[in-house]
Amino acid sequence: MIGESQAETPLVSVCMTAYNHGRFIAQAIDSVLAQQAPFPYELVIGEDCSADDTRAIVLRYRDQHPDRIRVLLRQGNLGMHANGTDTLRQCRGTYIALLEGDDYWTSPHKLQRQVAYLEQHPACVECVHPVVVVDEEGVDLGQTFPAAPWRPNYSFEEMVAANLFGTCATMFRRSAFDAYPPWMFSMPYGDWAVHLWNARETPIACLDEPMAAYRRHMDGAWSSLPRQKRYRQSIAFLRTFAAHVPPSTRSLFWPYVAVRYEFLADDALETNASGARVRATRHLLSAAWFSPRSAPWLLRRIASTWLPRAYDRARRMKAAVRGRRSPAR
Repeated sequence: MIGESQAETPLVSVCMTAYNHGRFIAQAIDSVLAQQAPFPYELVIGEDCSADDTRAIVLRYRDQHPDRIRVLLRQGNLGMHANGTDTLRQCRGTYIALLEGDDYWTSPHKLQRQVAYLEQHPACVECVHPVVVVDEEGVDLGQTFPAAPWRPNYSFEEMVAANLFGTCATMFRRSAFDAYPPWMFSMPYGDWAVHLWNARETPIACLDEPMAAYRRHMDGAWSSLPRQKRYRQSIAFLRTFAAHVPPSTRSLFWPYVAVRYEFLADDALETNASGARVRATRHLLSAAWFSPRSAPWLLRRIASTWLPRAYDRARRMKAAVRGRRSPAR
């Protein structure tokens, strides 16, 4: 309950990482303090030596709510992964809810609803919900993440395909975090790794109400990345995770690795820079390696990349031959 002493072990720990979030973090913290929960909860903020006024803001909130907020003050910048991992380790609750300092929750019943679901379904490890996408000023962009219609459960294979859930939607059992293998803490997408690991044995539960806002802005950890770096990081992520799952599961990853190599090829060709066709060909060959069923189509793409006119002419001739062979109607 609001006002409970920190000496009482919280049922939920809200894990918040903060770095140069001075424009947004007050709204994030206020959305946590607004939670109407019939159980004790804490907010643990890992402040990663920001260059703006983030630290001053979180310290002011800590002084105003010492019974609810703990702030981990880094003496030097640890970086997103190390700061996030240590902040998670400092969480004391049975359940951990994630919220980055530039996002915020939109429902005061978020924690209560997710805890109720996990208490009623002891086999379920993680519970999420849709989030709305907003711009820097908090204006709704008319998108939800994931897109509607939403389903009650999402499988491991669906989580391999893409990172479907916003960090600010996530609640999972602390016992799951305690069992995470060390290699997970160096993964480029920590939230995606959490979803995948938690979905290995039981699907991730998804409530049917958007209860948070994901803020899209140019300084965001994901939004600020160039497209090619996003694709390369996704490939590295999937290949690393695949190396740590049973061989029977590993094959689920390869088609999605192949798709991202195709994206890299498309991106290279769009640049029209020197060596673009060579890079695109290399990416398409990599895609064919990971997706042998798609190899013939990918090889045709390589042919069309290098000899577009000859390839187009061959396609037209092939279509004409097929037309002559077709039975008369």
